[in-house]
Amino acid sequence: MSELIISLVRDLESTRYKYAGYAYVTTIRNILTGNGRAIIAPNFIMKPYYGIYKKLSKAQTLEMLDALVKKGLLDYIISDKGKKLYCTHEYHDWMCRKQRY
Repeated sequence: MSELIISLVRDLESTRYKYAGYAYVTTIRNILTGNGRAIIAPNFIMKPYYGIYKKLSKAQTLEMLDALVKKGLLDYIISDKGKKLYCTHEYHDWMCRKQRY
């Protein structure tokens, strides 16, 4: 399961400019539950992680993502709005370098 979540975060990073999707808890939950009413989720319908959960609360999603951070498999950045933006280590390093310059 961890690999699917990491793949989802990586896909959100690589399509950020195309779909304006960010790896926030709600966005990730919408994709994992296959919420077709969510703006970005249908763009990932062909991915193996799309709709793998019938029900998943925001708290459960947050717990799952934070567990991956604790294991060192994901990272996060606090956005301008004070929300956690989950990301890969590569994306985190890139954003940190970008903010310094």
